[in-house]
Amino acid sequence: MAIFPDCSKPVGAKFGVVLVTINEESFEVATFRAEGAYSDHRHPDAVVYSKTLAEDVQRRDFTINALALDIETGELVDLTGGVMDIAHKKIRCIGDPNRRFEEDALRLLRAIRFAARLDFQIDEPTWGAMRVNAPLLAEISGERKREELIAMLSQPRAVRALELLLLSNLLDYLLPELDTDFGRVLRRLKQMPAISWSSAYGQAVKDHVLIALSLLFLDLGTTARKNALLGLKFSTADAAQITNIITKAQVWSCIPDWNLAAQRRYRRDADYDLIRQVALHDYFARPAYTGGQRAFHRVDQFMSAAGLPGTYPKVLLNGDDLIALGYKPSPAFGFVLHNLEDEQLEEKIKTREEAVAFVTTQLRNSPMAVS
Repeated sequence: MAIFPDCSKPVGAKFGVVLVTINEESFEVATFRAEGAYSDHRHPDAVVYSKTLAEDVQRRDFTINALALDIETGELVDLTGGVMDIAHKKIRCIGDPNRRFEEDALRLLRAIRFAARLDFQIDEPTWGAMRVNAPLLAEISGERKREELIAMLSQPRAVRALELLLLSNLLDYLLPELDTDFGRVLRRLKQMPAISWSSAYGQAVKDHVLIALSLLFLDLGTTARKNALLGLKFSTADAAQITNIITKAQVWSCIPDWNLAAQRRYRRDADYDLIRQVALHDYFARPAYTGGQRAFHRVDQFMSAAGLPGTYPKVLLNGDDLIALGYKPSPAFGFVLHNLEDEQLEEKIKTREEAVAFVTTQLRNSPMAVS
């Protein structure tokens, strides 16, 4: 902070990191550090400062992440062979790979993500150490594992990342609930159009990830899916959205057999477009002899031909209206209003007068007293 006295503040003082802001742009600046013990397989027990770049790079994860730039001369400083590894498209740990992964087990997932994103190969000693140290992933918090999984699914080569997770044994510790035919999961994900780097942020990526996660968890039972989402510390809202997409996609083939009210409720779901995409990739990934593509198109064409509105019908009556009609508030209100909405969705009731007549009939034998 003495170097940047007027434009820096500590953000990771415990680890020697300060945030420097210059011309409204912020940079994280860290002091040189030396190797230390990592009891929790994630964070150093204590920060040991160093005075040389040579010591600092030895504690980093991979050679491609250990390059430095001399800002005075513009010289690229490579003390670990990172430039050569980039040229050879190789992910390689610095020093002993077993030690690197024992220090920080999150590096196991980072190696997969970098290899998939950059289309690099993982060198043999590093790969062997990843397989041996895969159980260490159980020591990493669900939040960090979730972040890495989402980062993998947010890139064009997401399927490659998942294949590497499977081959490295890391999948067993990242998602132990996935005791299913993973080949089927990969076939579904391969149906997805690759996300472009130009869509690196925003709703397009969020939707892409939601579809991928839904396809990933599609075959899990209710309890296993709940445990997987809890284990990765998804928020309650995100878990509910993923669960909704999955449960709706699983009944795609049943839609034509439902009554009009159920069909319209399905169509007006806020996630309908995502549900449709999950069903599409699921059915298209099935073997040809099962007729999966024909089954998907049959329902899709039915939904298009039916012209089902994706909006709610106009609310004709609500709870306040029932009170105004003289009924005492009761849990029965919800049941009656749901039935009224069914009648509207079936286009049997279109006016307020018809709605009043309907609820009057529904509540006539109700224990609710009329004032």
